[in-house]
Amino acid sequence: MDKMQERLILKTIIGFDIISCSEVLYIKSNGNYVLVFTTSSNKSIIVHNPLKAYDENKINLFFVRCHKCYVVNILQVRQYCIKDKSLILGNKAIIPVSDKYSKQIKQKLESVFITTCK
Repeated sequence: MDKMQERLILKTIIGFDIISCSEVLYIKSNGNYVLVFTTSSNKSIIVHNPLKAYDENKINLFFVRCHKCYVVNILQVRQYCIKDKSLILGNKAIIPVSDKYSKQIKQKLESVFITTCK
């Protein structure tokens, strides 16, 4: 199965939401739960799991940690602003990149996309 056709089962307050990995824009930590932001709605899905459950190696090769509070879908990134330490996603969301994860973000971008500058 294509990695972006994989599905996430999200445990919510009322049960489970099942979404395609390609629908996920980013995941934001909020204490003992996370907010999953998707392309299909302007609202987030509240999920009862810690952010570490969504690190890239655990769910999908297109997800990458960029900050202690954020995991992004690398295919949703439209711009990496090194000076501002942020990622701009397709929906115009601005996601912070911490120094700790900046090298990892650059490597992930280079491994997924064709790059013209090194």
